[in-house]
Amino acid sequence: MSSADGWPWPYRTEVLALCMSVYFGVRLSTAAVSALGPQIVSTLGVSFGLFGFAITGVRSTAALAQLPSGALSDSYGERKVILSAVVIASGGTILLALSPSYALFLSLAVLIGVGGGLYYSPSTTLLDRLYERTGRVLGVFRVGGQGAGVAAPLLVAGVGIRHGWRSALLVAGLLLVPIALGLSVFMRPTTPAPDRAALRERLRLRRLGALLSRPPIAATTLLASLAQFVDVAAFAFLPTGLQRYHGLSPTHAAALYGTYFVVGALFQPVSGWLSDRFDHRLTIGGTLLAGIGGLCLLTVHVSSAALVVAVGLVGASRTWAPPVQARFLHHLRAGERGTGFGLVRTVYLLVGALGATSIGTVASAFGWQRAFAALAGVLCVCVLILLAITAYPSPERGRTA
Repeated sequence: MSSADGWPWPYRTEVLALCMSVYFGVRLSTAAVSALGPQIVSTLGVSFGLFGFAITGVRSTAALAQLPSGALSDSYGERKVILSAVVIASGGTILLALSPSYALFLSLAVLIGVGGGLYYSPSTTLLDRLYERTGRVLGVFRVGGQGAGVAAPLLVAGVGIRHGWRSALLVAGLLLVPIALGLSVFMRPTTPAPDRAALRERLRLRRLGALLSRPPIAATTLLASLAQFVDVAAFAFLPTGLQRYHGLSPTHAAALYGTYFVVGALFQPVSGWLSDRFDHRLTIGGTLLAGIGGLCLLTVHVSSAALVVAVGLVGASRTWAPPVQARFLHHLRAGERGTGFGLVRTVYLLVGALGATSIGTVASAFGWQRAFAALAGVLCVCVLILLAITAYPSPERGRTA
């Protein structure tokens, strides 16, 4: 921890561990829903497009909650907002496991989105305040989410296949309870922003529009929106695509889905470290090219070994987030980081949420081969945007005043 904060090193590490556990628990609930997609579709009697619409509802709600979560953390402190997110996500997941119809399933999925949207921005700004190397700590923080992707297939295989998708979701919801208790006991209260009038001023539409229209912020937000679109689609439908197009069994597809998250978890800190050590754009470009290569491989019938490589490359592409988010934070001044980061996340998560519905519809209408190809095409557009970003100097590593 920096000397300005005056807190001992162990507490800074403790906060990081708590934030990672929150990321793990909340993400596990949504990852489990995606991994259980074929069972849920069969039980509720809906199409994959409608199932994708439910996932889009989760993502859209989470996106819309980003900016308010930043404002709420300024008003009440990060700890209260993060704790509220865990409680809401836990309750929503448990109720989702009990839903008897698609209409109720959709409503409760949106509730999970509320919990999923409230914790990330306060956690990120809190860690940004406690740590100097933003890219590296964000990479470590995001390992919690990737770990949830590894645990989700195990949850499906150990509970979902044997006892049904409702039991698996019930377990995911109950796992959030000890995480909430850990936050209550071990995370110190955080101080709200003292100037409420300044907070209202920061949330004025004109001010938000001016912030979002800055060329480096606007270009990076567009890139993040499209990359998130691909991320959401792969997150929601990779297990189903592996089963329906490549003919894998549910167990083998779940295992490969776990590989997708294992690779992502391993490379998140690496991606963050590289973004601190070198130009953000080089790291972002590497992750995009990995995703293009993996998705192109998934469009053709290949050997089992090649499928592992393809899924691994797609998993590596998920590590675009630490360098992109570090770039956002470095382009934002100290007094606007909370609101600004919540704003850009609202925009790019909201656009990215369309990935599940769009690709689910493409897969239903044209097949999984074209769905994978479409995702590769979107990442190619991201590469073009990244080349355009070279017109704007990369911010210096460190704090922007």
